[in-house]
Amino acid sequence: MPLPEENTKPADLLRRGRGRGEGFSDLNGAFIIDHVPPGTYAVQVDLTGYLDPMSGVDLSDWESLEPDVQRHLRSTGVTIRGGEAAALDVELMRGAAISGQILYDDGAPAADVRVQAVSSPTSANRPRVGESSLPAVATDDQGKFRIAGVPPGEYRVIAGMVQANVFARDTAQAVSLYLNTQQLYAPGTFHKKEASTFKIVGSEEMGGVAITIPTRGLHLVRGSVVRQADGIPVVHGAVQLTDASDRSFSRNADITPDGSFVIAFVPSGTYRLRVEGAFDATAASGAPPPKVSHEYGPAEEEVTVSTNDVGGITLQVPEKQTTLSFGH
Repeated sequence: MPLPEENTKPADLLRRGRGRGEGFSDLNGAFIIDHVPPGTYAVQVDLTGYLDPMSGVDLSDWESLEPDVQRHLRSTGVTIRGGEAAALDVELMRGAAISGQILYDDGAPAADVRVQAVSSPTSANRPRVGESSLPAVATDDQGKFRIAGVPPGEYRVIAGMVQANVFARDTAQAVSLYLNTQQLYAPGTFHKKEASTFKIVGSEEMGGVAITIPTRGLHLVRGSVVRQADGIPVVHGAVQLTDASDRSFSRNADITPDGSFVIAFVPSGTYRLRVEGAFDATAASGAPPPKVSHEYGPAEEEVTVSTNDVGGITLQVPEKQTTLSFGH
């Protein structure tokens, strides 16, 4: 991976681009990367279960001009001058692993669930900014998973559950499908602040991580969005359900052609249900986009979810004084 030259300006990095060279090691671990232009480079090695000196480096670091970032990248780098050849040996360290099992709350294994370990790791004793995700793995037929090549750090383990919604829109009955991925933290909570954390040191095997998907504790929130003036359904827009005690936790759903909505995967709690940006549209002749005929203001109400699904909610949105029309 090419590194910026000393005294490089940020604008020069954008013009230089992200060129890179690649090669493969043989049975003796030897590799050759040909046709490398003069410059300074850092070397990354990708081998399942192992860490190289660049493990934990953010993508943005490759073009960062911060002195501490550059020192770390250049610590195991190589400089090419003219047409000479350069040699560089890289030592790989065995990474740690996080393993466990995901079950539904009736004890059945949850197969084909995507699992990730997410952390704010430290690279070269330098705190990282923001969270960093390791590549996701899928659970097997017994709900078991194993994430290999884990650098030292403190991690949360997250399972991604996919909700699929299918409905017909417009008179031609065109089918719309959207997927909504919900994050579930170990040991089985949708709230990040309630998630378990796992501290990884060295190349240890962190086993026994369990996640229970609480299907019997999840509910549906159903309702409809109508015009405040006459109660006619509004057919475009989205609604959001936000936990009153944890604003980082929310659920979303699109408004269907009959003005209704269904929000799934809702645990017990008190929420603010809000619709914003709703509109009506007439089908345009020929190709889309359709013409927006009316726009509506926001509406919200408090919703309490306990032991059953919640239905019969009606959000009444006021019509805006001005309307927009696209496609002119």
